[in-house]
Amino acid sequence: MKRTIVIPAIFALTGASSFAAEKKTLSWEFGDGQTHGWQIVSGEVGFYDGGMASTTWETRDAEQTTFLARSPMFRLNGGGGLEITLKGGMGKRLPATAREVLAKPQTSNGGPMGAALRRVTDDAYVLFFEKSKTHQQTIKVAKEELDKLIARSHDEVYTLDLVDGLHGGWGHLPLVRASVAATSVGQLPKPPAGFGAPARHLFLGSKHGKLEFDKKELWATPGSKISLTLLNSDEMAHNFILCQPDDKVANELGEYVMGNLAEMIKRAYVPSDPRVIAHTDLVAPGTSDTIYITVPNTPGDYPYVCTFPGHHLLMRGVLHVTAELPRPKVDVLKPPMPGDVFRITVKDRPIIVRGSLNGSGPASICVGTLSGSQFAFDTARCIVAKTWMSPNGELVNTKPAWDGRGGNFLQIMGQGRFSATQDAQPLDVGGGDVSPDFLGYEIGDDGYPSFHYKLGASIVLVKVVPAGDGLDANFTLNPTPSGATYTLGETQSIGEAAERGTAVKVGANFTVHFKTK
Repeated sequence: MKRTIVIPAIFALTGASSFAAEKKTLSWEFGDGQTHGWQIVSGEVGFYDGGMASTTWETRDAEQTTFLARSPMFRLNGGGGLEITLKGGMGKRLPATAREVLAKPQTSNGGPMGAALRRVTDDAYVLFFEKSKTHQQTIKVAKEELDKLIARSHDEVYTLDLVDGLHGGWGHLPLVRASVAATSVGQLPKPPAGFGAPARHLFLGSKHGKLEFDKKELWATPGSKISLTLLNSDEMAHNFILCQPDDKVANELGEYVMGNLAEMIKRAYVPSDPRVIAHTDLVAPGTSDTIYITVPNTPGDYPYVCTFPGHHLLMRGVLHVTAELPRPKVDVLKPPMPGDVFRITVKDRPIIVRGSLNGSGPASICVGTLSGSQFAFDTARCIVAKTWMSPNGELVNTKPAWDGRGGNFLQIMGQGRFSATQDAQPLDVGGGDVSPDFLGYEIGDDGYPSFHYKLGASIVLVKVVPAGDGLDANFTLNPTPSGATYTLGETQSIGEAAERGTAVKVGANFTVHFKTK
């Protein structure tokens, strides 16, 4: 039985245009007080200290509107790298997507502050720019790093975002200049009258010589308005047809085209079929076409396909219409900042750095593992005090502690996963409120340290190693007091027990898992 759904009005606009992936560099300088085509998505723009920034920096102790400025859209062209110069205070980590920034329209104490490379189709921040405490800093991303993004999809479209969602902190964050080896996408054609502004822009490309779209999955929310641009840098013509949910529709449309070529040539290979929701024109190599779509109100999986003769067998995908957009799957690249001599990175063996770490104490032992799951052991409290995830293997930035007069905290390099509360003492061996006595540590043949301390009448040995989606802290108690317990913290589990605050009875040997991924 054929499924029928009610589709709201679908607007389509043919906007075929040519593009060339020339090895150009896009650059912007903001010392003249102009935005140079950047869009102010949220907040108010100001110009000072030679750059573009939020106007609110002079009143940072008060709540303000989150500031987000966005560059024109572009495609990386492989002709070089990226440079961005920032002034002002130290940045704060950005969330995974721009929509998470805008979901909190007001600034907060500890809110996001920095710049990022944004992938337009899924709104993901794929490259973070974290600024140190130096007044001015130019961050450089090598061509080889951008080539990794191009290898995933040469038709991907990006923007640069400047975000200031912080109050209660010092300083400001002017963007002085930015440049990237990229080709401008240019202005998309205007939507048809009455359509309104699209909530999202989706971009779809092709994999050279493989008869595949570069994305086999796209997402949109029910009833939303979107634009979709098919970029064709392939050697063959392609089209895009969005269909009603039906397991057979892609094959049936493709087979109809193959069996009726004389008719289909006149229709750009788009069958007159009620299951067709929207479609592009036939897009010649080196050109693009943009259409505007009102997404169906009914959640579901809506197939899309290229029906150029023979392409339907491989060139297809699914538009997932869901109430909640998924969190993007992205391997975040993180460019090195100037002063790399101070940035400690794990290479072929675990690394240990001792120093003062905020939240872990003045005598912390920071350990970088081969998996990117990093941790700090507080020798005063004898606990794993912090864990963080570093996709590129960085452990800490020692510059605040070692450079110049030093005396400041080490800076973790990565995304924080767990931080123990100030009064945390998860292991209880009985005997009342007893303080641990750190005895030292030794490094095993695998490069990982084993920590030894005395707690009550027991000698405790704990060794933390990478395991699965995080870290395993393997404990040994000698002697083992009856009634010993371990109280779970956030991201921790012992066997099936994983609820924060659960006191788990433990024996002579037990393992606490810390999830970091």
